Amino acid sequence: MLTESCKSTIETPTSLQKQVEAESLPSGTYKINTLQGYSNSMKKAKITFNSDGTISGSTGCNCMFGNYRIDGNTITFKGIGASKKYCPEVSKSERLLLKALNSTTNFSIGDNMLTLSNVDGLLIKAVPVGGASEQKKISEHYYTTSVSYKALGRGYFEFIEVSEDKVSIASDANLKDIKTYKSTNKKDWASVEAMIKSVNLSNLNNLKAPTNKRLYDGAASATLTIRTGDMIVTSSAFDHEHPPKEIEALVNKVLSIKENSTKE
Repeated sequence: MLTESCKSTIETPTSLQKQVEAESLPSGTYKINTLQGYSNSMKKAKITFNSDGTISGSTGCNCMFGNYRIDGNTITFKGIGASKKYCPEVSKSERLLLKALNSTTNFSIGDNMLTLSNVDGLLIKAVPVGGASEQKKISEHYYTTSVSYKALGRGYFEFIEVSEDKVSIASDANLKDIKTYKSTNKKDWASVEAMIKSVNLSNLNNLKAPTNKRLYDGAASATLTIRTGDMIVTSSAFDHEHPPKEIEALVNKVLSIKENSTKE
């Protein structure tokens, strides 16, 4: 897909789901320095992840655009395209970059490096633009343990994120009014950490929901996301307030912390 200028954009659906799924990757600009082992002419290639689930950036010659979607540590790109200025010196790397994004399935962040890959291996490595301050923000986002609970239904939305430092709560569909409360007390946080350790993270997205009312609007659809170290894992969907038994105690703890925080 091509467009005439850098100001052109593709038409994309605006939905709460896209915003929620996009939030696990810190928005910002990353400089691409490795592309399937091909580094020549990549000095100007950059990709920006916007909080609304869209990307923008440069292939080193043309303006780049598209959408991205995140689920745990998986990432998919849709509608990837670029403007059509011809730059023979970077045409090869530009084609490889667009192809790599379209085939990406996973991402990770470690040592202040964003890595995009698929089943065949490494595709792209990129570093955050903005020096030490931006790298610190990325590091803090990924290496802070947290648990977040999200429930979405007809006319209903709830977002709760619990970490050692704070409790964040939102009930608006656009996540523009996030209320932040003081840090979780030490006893509650110790319980959360113990519960996280008891969860089989590798199987979190395969847990079977005990009820299925969400499938016919009988209940809001909920998920639990655990971030620990450089790992982010999201559970399979379940009915709001009726989680799988494997994470029931953790979900109830998060909901309890939310209630206690709003009372204080």
